[in-house]
Amino acid sequence: MLFPAHTRSLFALLCLTLLLTAPFPAVAAEFSIDADYPGGNILIKKIEGDQVLLAPDLRDTAGWWFYWNFRVTGAAGRTVTFQFDGQSPIGVRGPAISQDGGATWAWMGAECVTKNSFDYTFSADAGEVRFAFTIPYLQSDLDAFLKKHEKSSFLSVTTLCATGKNRSVEKLHIGNLEGDPRFRVLITARHHACEAMANFVLEGLMDVILADTEDGCWFGRNVELTVIPFMDKDGVEDGDQGKNRTPRDHNRDYIGVSVHKETEALRTFVPNWANGKLRVALDLHCPHIRGRHNEDIYIVGSRHEEMWVEEQRFGSLLEEANRDGLLPYSCSNNLPHGKSWNVSRSYSAGLSFDGWASGLDGIQLATAFEIPYANAGGTAVTPENSRNFGSSLAKALRAYLQEKEKVERRTSEYPVFSGGVFPSLTVMAQGKGSTSEAGIGALIPWGNRLWAVGYVAHINGQGLGLYEIRENMTMERHPASITGTYANRMAHWPSGQAFIGPYAIDADGQVRTIEAFREIRLAATCAHLTDPRNKVYFLGMEGGFWEVDVKSLEAVFLFDLKKELGLQDVLVHFKSAHTAQGRVVVANNNYDEQEYLGLRQAGRLAEWDGSSWNIVERNPFVEVAGTFGNDSYGGDTLYALGWTDSSLVLRVLVKGEWRRYLLPKSSQCWDHAWNTEWMRIRHASTERLMMDAHGTFFELPPFAYGGEIWGIRPVCTHLRVVPDYCHWRGFFVMASDQIDHDQGQPQSGLWFGNIDDLWSMGKPSGWGGPWRNTALQAGDCSDPYLMTGYDAKGLHLHCQADEPVRIDVEVDFLGNRQWVPYHSFELTPGQTYRHHEFPAGFSAHWVRLRVNQPCTATAQFFYN
Repeated sequence: MLFPAHTRSLFALLCLTLLLTAPFPAVAAEFSIDADYPGGNILIKKIEGDQVLLAPDLRDTAGWWFYWNFRVTGAAGRTVTFQFDGQSPIGVRGPAISQDGGATWAWMGAECVTKNSFDYTFSADAGEVRFAFTIPYLQSDLDAFLKKHEKSSFLSVTTLCATGKNRSVEKLHIGNLEGDPRFRVLITARHHACEAMANFVLEGLMDVILADTEDGCWFGRNVELTVIPFMDKDGVEDGDQGKNRTPRDHNRDYIGVSVHKETEALRTFVPNWANGKLRVALDLHCPHIRGRHNEDIYIVGSRHEEMWVEEQRFGSLLEEANRDGLLPYSCSNNLPHGKSWNVSRSYSAGLSFDGWASGLDGIQLATAFEIPYANAGGTAVTPENSRNFGSSLAKALRAYLQEKEKVERRTSEYPVFSGGVFPSLTVMAQGKGSTSEAGIGALIPWGNRLWAVGYVAHINGQGLGLYEIRENMTMERHPASITGTYANRMAHWPSGQAFIGPYAIDADGQVRTIEAFREIRLAATCAHLTDPRNKVYFLGMEGGFWEVDVKSLEAVFLFDLKKELGLQDVLVHFKSAHTAQGRVVVANNNYDEQEYLGLRQAGRLAEWDGSSWNIVERNPFVEVAGTFGNDSYGGDTLYALGWTDSSLVLRVLVKGEWRRYLLPKSSQCWDHAWNTEWMRIRHASTERLMMDAHGTFFELPPFAYGGEIWGIRPVCTHLRVVPDYCHWRGFFVMASDQIDHDQGQPQSGLWFGNIDDLWSMGKPSGWGGPWRNTALQAGDCSDPYLMTGYDAKGLHLHCQADEPVRIDVEVDFLGNRQWVPYHSFELTPGQTYRHHEFPAGFSAHWVRLRVNQPCTATAQFFYN
């Protein structure tokens, strides 16, 4: 018979009728087995006489694990064999036993164990006897510890969160509680509910810090510790395994959207509490049952070589502090990454605590300790000697922090800096296969770091990916990196994630990959029309359009924009997308000699309202962006940047109405779809929109009062290819695309400076106009053309017509579409060309031209 554990009352009442051969009479007896108490766990599979068949209750653990804890009553005077079904979950020193209701425990010893079973003879007066895989540590034990220290001025007990079963998760603050410690330290235990011995070590460590000793006083002056004794509080009290939970356990829950409330709360609390002072994060665990790496205390080595060096240094300090300790520890037992079980596939279910903590601002040591359940280097593990080891751990922690006090390695060693450039912060294509480029496609400040994504042409190259840049100006290529062609970025605040390339980065800087986009060239990410909290859109350069669930990262294909926008026979080059005013607007920048000669119009600015696609303009467009303003700003104005053979085109969506403006070009080098990597419009500073277009930085107004657009002005001209720019840690940062494969090894760097440094670049200049051999009808009027922000201005006019044509020049000096006449020019069949120099100092926001007769006209402005 089977007594299921999910009822949580595992009571087995045995009526034993021993029918023996004569001359012995039949004897009746009763005893019971259950796990209906905190930490209890057992499945009773079968009982026959004094033989009991048992198994650990796995509950939501995937695969097999070994924790169990049950009690027997009414078995006085009996010898009972407890056999486990399948592999043996009995530890090196046999079961732990308690004969006083769980108040004290001892090891029964290996001599009572035969393979997967153990025998126990109950005394004649035995009452309740408990058996467990390990010596438990429960809420009652923590309560007793806190009671002992309740009067300490160095201890504050608060709550991290409530569990799924509404239990309070204790958050202990220990040491310097005055709010300005020199260092902060984070320590956790019981990410896996069954790993109880870790808590005894934790008690010993806290005892030292709370003691009225020289060590305790030092911590009280210099260090604030946050300690979470039970990360899986429900699992501890309910007697769960806690290991390999479905869908993932607490120690794989530090990536994406957390499954467990405790990890979610910790990830929210720590970055704000740390305030740049967090130096050490320790996570205490217990390993497997027996064998190598299960019967020694050791540090689990990080995959980061820099962190492994710190772990080894801490280990050597601990070895010295523990020289006379009751439990042996040797630094040589530390387990490097790549050895035994400590390999990448062991972390495939998610990210561990120490993996997450290693990315926190200011951290220097983030590691996990494994404390054996029963046997450490030949010594039986007990609560007493575990606490003793905890005291050694506290002393090693002090020694380590005192070393860091002398030399703050990460803040004292800065790389070479010259002319706004850190040479060490260079993205370089690796390998002989990198016959491509190595640009920096997008930048986004997030998770206390600056993130950059590299791009190659047509996903052809090696060694690029996702880069994280820290406050000490060091750059690391993230292990999740994929070499591809990516230039999208978006901060999605509802989910607390940043999307850049195919990556989703949470607020702590942990990275997940959208697997569907590994081989997709990504141009843009933008807000969802109907479910913006839970979904976003992605645009591919080849015209694919997807929606992505921000939690699961599942991508659903929605459209092939080549078909939707009539571009089936074109090698399209989509560049940007943005959501505003109830529509998604996309840009495709196809332009080459065919467009220049008027043989094709493959460029597109198009919009989708959730039901149908509409083409706004059939010219090349390269960027779409907006202000996210409310009614006080005149609405959430949207800007779209494109060009023609004659000038730049700035389309503006104002309160549902599309406007069209023209601007000068300062270079013709951009007049090809491939040469526009990547013109951007974005907030270069708070409430300051900046646009990079054809070699000029323009300032754009963030609002559209009265539906009007004015105040656009050029800041500088430049030669730099600037795929993206942003502010980070006081710097104005510009990305680049600098050396292609035909010049050598593809590479690009970053420029760090002040945004006002832009004024010292090239003086604003440019050329262009509304007409270039354009067929016009009588009364036709040009779009507004930018006039302000340039010193010297000239106008070239050319007209072909059978009759004299008057061209009227009008200016708008208020920027509100109140046009006034400036001058009229008459061109005749005998005088088809006129030139005009505007007076020095003359300017207006906009200028436009009008003809009074049908003609073919050219009007080009030159600004210097």
